[in-house]
Amino acid sequence: MKFFPHLFFVVLGCIPVIGRATDLPLPKVAVQTYSFHNLSLDEALAKIHAAGASCVECYIGQKIGDGSEEKISPAMSKEATAKVAGLLQKYGIRMVSLGVCVQESEGDIVANCRLAAELGAKYINIEVLPETIPLYSRAAAQLGLKVAVHNHASDSKKPYVNPEAVLAAIRGLENVGACPDIGHYARSGGDVLANLKALGDRIFLVHLKDMDRQGDLQASVVPFGEGVLDLPGVFRELEGQKFDGYLIVELEGKAAADGEASLRKDLEYLAKAGLRFPPTK
Repeated sequence: MKFFPHLFFVVLGCIPVIGRATDLPLPKVAVQTYSFHNLSLDEALAKIHAAGASCVECYIGQKIGDGSEEKISPAMSKEATAKVAGLLQKYGIRMVSLGVCVQESEGDIVANCRLAAELGAKYINIEVLPETIPLYSRAAAQLGLKVAVHNHASDSKKPYVNPEAVLAAIRGLENVGACPDIGHYARSGGDVLANLKALGDRIFLVHLKDMDRQGDLQASVVPFGEGVLDLPGVFRELEGQKFDGYLIVELEGKAAADGEASLRKDLEYLAKAGLRFPPTK
């Protein structure tokens, strides 16, 4: 057997366990609150906490709950922002990213970046026209944020399922990288590992999914390890790039309907793979 000095395998349902030297980065795990988009943020955070996660990416449009009728948005009141901060503290969860933001106006861009910074995030995840990306870059840089460009599938009006389109759009913007959504790569028939390799060290975040099939825009998300994607290969590719960002778990369809049970299963898979569940502080 060939031995990799920083990566070895044990039999845990064919899940890789990553053994690293102390100077190598370790991917961190977060959960996209869209996984519970039919619930309020309050209810979603309760389930995410119960499943064992400590970090989230919050999405624009989710109702806050816990007595607030407002939704997460660029127009949130100060009271609503304080409510969200209180809910994160209540459940011991850290918001690491805000997204996916699709707002194109400069006022909304500035408001989104301010909201992300006020809630302690380090990233803002976007999917906007290429000409809008420099506006996000500038607003985010003023607040010490990094910007990640997300992709949907090939039926999207945005071109970012093609990694070359992402690289062209972010060229020269040091605080802007990519957030490849590997589920949408699979739906579009793309080569997931080749796309990750093409993006290289410009990957800031990853939307992590497993899919029941490839090359079908109607493909469904399934629990990690039960689909067709080579997740161990994904982990190896990211390790080779010394990726130290967040792998963001996002449930969709039946997986989202199964809610907390699906999330627990995914988090158990990632824990066995040796990935990191960072503390809230």
